[in-house]
Amino acid sequence: MTNANARETVTIETLAKDKGLPVEFLAGLGMTNDNGSVLIPYYDFDGKLLVERIRSALKAKDGSRWPTGAKLIPYGRERLASAREAGNLVIPEGESDCWTLWPHNFHALGIPGATATKCLTSRDVEGIRRIFAIREPDDAGVKFIDGLCQRLRELNWNGEFFVVALEGAKDPNDLYKKDSKGFTVNFQAALDRASKLQNADVPILETAIDTMGRVSQFIVRPWPVPPAPEAFHGLAGEFVNLVDPTTEADRVAILIQFLVFFGSSVGRGPHFLVEDDRHGAQLFAVLAGDTAKARKGTSLGRVRAVIKIADPEWEKSRIVSGLSTGEGLIWAVHDPIEGIDKNGQCKIIDEGIKDKRLLVVQSELAGALRAIQREGNTLSPILRDAWDRGDLRTLTKNSPANATGAHICIVAHITIDEALRYIDKTEIANGLLNRFLWFCATRSKLRPRGGRVDPAILHEIGRRVTLILEDARRLGLIDFDQEAGELWDSEYARLSAGRSGLLGHLLNRAEPQVIRLALSYALLDRSPVIRVAHLRAAFALWKYSEDSAIYIFGDSLGDPTADEILRSLRAAAPDGLTRTELIRMRGGHKSSADIGRALGVLLRERLARFERNETGGRPEEVWYAVAK
Repeated sequence: MTNANARETVTIETLAKDKGLPVEFLAGLGMTNDNGSVLIPYYDFDGKLLVERIRSALKAKDGSRWPTGAKLIPYGRERLASAREAGNLVIPEGESDCWTLWPHNFHALGIPGATATKCLTSRDVEGIRRIFAIREPDDAGVKFIDGLCQRLRELNWNGEFFVVALEGAKDPNDLYKKDSKGFTVNFQAALDRASKLQNADVPILETAIDTMGRVSQFIVRPWPVPPAPEAFHGLAGEFVNLVDPTTEADRVAILIQFLVFFGSSVGRGPHFLVEDDRHGAQLFAVLAGDTAKARKGTSLGRVRAVIKIADPEWEKSRIVSGLSTGEGLIWAVHDPIEGIDKNGQCKIIDEGIKDKRLLVVQSELAGALRAIQREGNTLSPILRDAWDRGDLRTLTKNSPANATGAHICIVAHITIDEALRYIDKTEIANGLLNRFLWFCATRSKLRPRGGRVDPAILHEIGRRVTLILEDARRLGLIDFDQEAGELWDSEYARLSAGRSGLLGHLLNRAEPQVIRLALSYALLDRSPVIRVAHLRAAFALWKYSEDSAIYIFGDSLGDPTADEILRSLRAAAPDGLTRTELIRMRGGHKSSADIGRALGVLLRERLARFERNETGGRPEEVWYAVAK
């Protein structure tokens, strides 16, 4: 039989050729040819044949089926004894990745399809301490990771879970075909830099107890899946790959800080126009770590080392720290100040700052957030103006300094606990923190003695950045090329879709953020236009930023009373709580009006509903959390 999709008869020989694997190896796995198809045996834990899956196309998605009535099971169970002994297991989608991994001494168990994770059983993961799941760079890959996480929770598995993203390759077999000789080293490197899902090494269900003693359990949100390979495009990705093996720092933290440092050094010249709004290679970024040991500062040092080579004068004089007041920020980029001399003549009394580029490195963003909450502090509106226009001034009587054409970039660090504690809804609503890109960052690996990049190679990267900066500073208005413009048009509606709650406030500048990222990638490619590759890189990095914000803030509303009530309602589910109970649970510290306002917020955001029960007197109002 000839398969219509593959347009050729499928045999062990053609399958081996397509996968780049020896025919003898595949035949040794028990495969057999069967009238134009290949029968792939699935064995039980003891090696007993359970079912033969029928492969009628070179790619499983084009032609692979189970015999009628067959039960889906993972592929490779007969090899799990050695995986348990090692304690490690790689879980990819499908069979061909297992064929690639087994000969290279990687223990693997294949899931027969991205949506087939329910076939995994507790016996499959028994004795496995670390699971490495392969995340393919498409929507199905995301669903596969989500489904696998959910299934492991259902099985009460409590080992360490890692997500593996293969840069420049779809899956292990694709990586192998691109460099068969270097496969073992390349794949092990991918395992070394895999992202660990936080809380995967503790019980998956956490317990919450409200003020009335009610106990509930909730699922811990998994750490964001690493960005798709497109995010590591061009020189920025090359630099990350160079540094990554030598450091404990998060790859994403290295990447975004490289882009911020580069954009600050470039200056105000190259820009993109959206109507009358100007967007340059100017980024505000926050790295949020699960703890103070997320190696956020380590990643900063790696980036600063190469920029010091590329633009030593800027690195020496235009990087500052310590955000506290708007007046202080203006002074760092202020214009010349005029005054009146003793003869009544106007004269320059302060020459001002000629270089309007400024990079603020705020190692403790929580301190700046506390400062913003002080009465009379002008930092928030000045930061907003810095991101929007670069023309800065205050109405403070004793602050004569102004700044025009400032090009201010920010890298800030914060722990996730601090982010939740200090972010106030007022500042979200007035649009400050949606000018920041949010990125989760964690220690990527253990390197007790650190590492060191070859100085000659680092110097070469710095020299290339110097040349790129010289070209970029000559550019002015930059636009999409035709193909990128069409991609932007097709993605615009999705990108600009609104969200509710705190996340809606944080993410509602998606379009300009993506434009600024794409512009940065284009400049690093020495391109006078934004191309499809630059836009795809920006989309991929924005997606990780979006996922990071979801991880950090979840469905928090940024309203302390509403958030507290929502937790209480969820703890009480499926039962509800009366309005009287909700007031009593607040210990009398919240007025009935304040409780009513917060309930109105939950109702508007469709996070809670209420029913009125007749009691013979005044109706009783019972509130319930809405399942999401």
